[in-house]
Amino acid sequence: MDAVSILETEVLAGVPLWLIGLTVSVSLVIILLIVMIAWVLHAENEVKRKVHHKPSSHEIAIELQKELLRSMESTSKQNWLMIWLTIIFITVSVLGGAVVTNFLQNIGDFSATWIAQFIEYINSIFTQ
Repeated sequence: MDAVSILETEVLAGVPLWLIGLTVSVSLVIILLIVMIAWVLHAENEVKRKVHHKPSSHEIAIELQKELLRSMESTSKQNWLMIWLTIIFITVSVLGGAVVTNFLQNIGDFSATWIAQFIEYINSIFTQ
């Protein structure tokens, strides 16, 4: 029995895993190139809007760095928001689980006491 590489295993009929990995990798590279080109064009437009002469490559690079910093800052804020929302979600889940468990346990204790009292009452009726 030959050892088959994991990349040669077929995910779909006739489609090996390496082909899917290659397709995903090429797609990501193309998307990243498009985003980089869009950032450069945006930086050029920003410089053209600020200065009426043709922007130099140095001005474009500076504007691109500013845009990248703005993007990183907003991403950082989103990351902190997601961290806080995750902490709140976990806290609410744990506390909610504890409250529901406590509620069900109290219902069990209450109903056990109530059922015991009801059975004693029925027994007292039948014994009279």
